[in-house]
Amino acid sequence: MNLKGMRDELAAAAEGRFRIEPPMFHLVGIPSYLILAELAVAEMC
Repeated sequence: MNLKGMRDELAAAAEGRFRIEPPMFHLVGIPSYLILAELAVAEMC
């Protein structure tokens, strides 16, 4: 994902909007804001 995509995801998450991403070989999807959470945790460590 590029920087514009990250900014778009951040803006959508701030407004409470997200989508469910279907990962390969899994039955349950993950929310689109998960990558933002992973980046936030990585910056704190």
